[in-house]
Amino acid sequence: MKQQLINRWNNSDNLLDIIKTNSSGFSDDLVDLKGLPFGSKKLRTNLQNIKMSWIDFSYSNFEECNFTNNTFANCIFNYVTFVELRQWNCKYINCTFIYADFRNATLGLDTSFDGCIFKKCKLQGKYFDFGTQNKFINCDFINCNIQSAWILSITFENCIFSSKFLNVRFSGSKEADLRNQHVKNTYPATLLNCKMIDSIFKGVEIMDGAIIKNTLFPDQKSERFNNDRIYYE
Repeated sequence: MKQQLINRWNNSDNLLDIIKTNSSGFSDDLVDLKGLPFGSKKLRTNLQNIKMSWIDFSYSNFEECNFTNNTFANCIFNYVTFVELRQWNCKYINCTFIYADFRNATLGLDTSFDGCIFKKCKLQGKYFDFGTQNKFINCDFINCNIQSAWILSITFENCIFSSKFLNVRFSGSKEADLRNQHVKNTYPATLLNCKMIDSIFKGVEIMDGAIIKNTLFPDQKSERFNNDRIYYE
């Protein structure tokens, strides 16, 4: 089915024009852009200054894409490839990501995710990054693999995590102060009213000065390490 969805775009001359002319659907009649092969390993492709709503992008490819000043509302991104994605000043509102592949992606600079669902997604890779100055509000992370992430200048508010965290650091005030010498407005990892009790932590560090309020962590063994962090082995 996936290949059939991709093949139907073979004779399409300009995929960007297709997105622009099909940028909005309805709650009971989503625009069908499934399988859209917009991204490419050969060169970085730009998508910018577009507002999109009620679109089904399932099985599409946004690999090696640059997203700038885009808004996605009520869109579906199931089985979508976001490998090596880079984005700036984007907004995602009530979007769904199931089996989405974010390997080595950067989730953005000054980008927000509000009311989004991430289920069984790959949030990992040597260069994967949650981004900086980003906000995740009222989001659910269900059975995701979150690996090798250094979380700094990211806010999670009213989020629920039931996922695996492997080699993840929630950065504190010392790291924020050091980064502020080069990148202004850097702040510690921030978790506000979050629920992580159903997650699994392995190799997770919560550095001193991380902003943690009304947040539940997994009931696992942890220890004070190096006098500047809590470590989940």
